[in-house]
Amino acid sequence: LEFRRVLFRSIYDGLEDVLAMNNAFVHIYGKLLTKPGRKMGHVTLISKDMQELLYKANQVKHKLTVKSKS
Repeated sequence: LEFRRVLFRSIYDGLEDVLAMNNAFVHIYGKLLTKPGRKMGHVTLISKDMQELLYKANQVKHKLTVKSKS
């Protein structure tokens, strides 16, 4: 079962998975309107190992999506 979190007027699918990752920090900007290509936030990943960073970035890319609530 995929976790969905509704913040503002957007649905953040996979947010719980990303929040559970070690050294992953989610920053949501709080914008009310979701539009294609609009930056709604970002995720900061910290690691000394480049392979680990690439792996985590790929996980975030495939797990976290933002959709309009309407």
